[in-house]
Amino acid sequence: MLTPNSPSIPEPTMESFRLLAFDKKILLRQALESFVAKQKSPETARAYRREVAGFLAFAKGLGWSIEELQMVELSTLCDQVFRYLQQGLRRDPATKAPLNPKSYNRRKFALQSFFKYLRCYHGYAGLNPAEFIDKLPVHGKSNTNCLNKDEILKILRYLKSAAVDEGSTRNYLLVLCMLVFCLRRKEAATLSWSQIDEIDARITFTQKGLREKVNPISHLLLKLLLEYRNKYGKEDSYLFRPIRDRRSKESNKPVSGEFVYNLVTTTAKKVLPEKSGVTPHSFRSSFISNGLDMTDDLTRLMNASGHSSVEMLLYYDLRSKLRVNFSNEVAAWLHDEGVI
Repeated sequence: MLTPNSPSIPEPTMESFRLLAFDKKILLRQALESFVAKQKSPETARAYRREVAGFLAFAKGLGWSIEELQMVELSTLCDQVFRYLQQGLRRDPATKAPLNPKSYNRRKFALQSFFKYLRCYHGYAGLNPAEFIDKLPVHGKSNTNCLNKDEILKILRYLKSAAVDEGSTRNYLLVLCMLVFCLRRKEAATLSWSQIDEIDARITFTQKGLREKVNPISHLLLKLLLEYRNKYGKEDSYLFRPIRDRRSKESNKPVSGEFVYNLVTTTAKKVLPEKSGVTPHSFRSSFISNGLDMTDDLTRLMNASGHSSVEMLLYYDLRSKLRVNFSNEVAAWLHDEGVI
């Protein structure tokens, strides 16, 4: 007679309970929807949906169930993941070096996260094929085109001199806010009056990943914004709105990220014809790059930019390592003391 302590009956484990609790008939496209719904950031959700759906279509697996996925050999899955990632990889024609390694790595991470999700939430018992694909090495610094202080001033002076009506004043203040508060274009485009605390002179932003950052507003900038609101705006609306929407006639909506992009690129081409590749992100990169020259206090820069680590901040440090090198100060000190 078998008893619960009989060696013929294996002890139940948490893993066995976990696997029994899942419905293996669920389709991968259904699992994808629940996976995307768990992402905090809308941008991340869109990117994950695009990459995972793209892979499933590539592998002809949109109609698969979890059970059917588990029947595919790991080597086959690894090969499909590798070939899917390779088809989006651009290479230099001469050297064959990868031109978009960051995009490649982001796509790999999206697939890796999806398979991890299947294991944790849907009982997928196979190994994670994306974990067997190597990441590509990336350049240690940002390749965003930065602006120096003179170039920033040229753009602002041009926009300020052109600020004679609602549209041109909006454009000037929008770019000014991007520069002062180190904003991404979506953060600037969707800025609303409710984010501004006039009494404490501060402004609150919700960043990527739904992280919050708070920046102070100088008295002069706050005055400019309030004058703009009194003349053109509404307290319960967005700061920067389309002047007129011919289709909906609705003015209580923000300008689009595309509008911000076109504003910056068009203005840069007019004011800095010799400078190519200036985008809204150039302002954010320039804030940090110039800021590192203006202060040694990295905490102040992180509080302003909203970065969560020094490593991310230094990613935008494009200064010469020979110029920004403490050996220069030590040599100057020893020279002053007469030992050099």
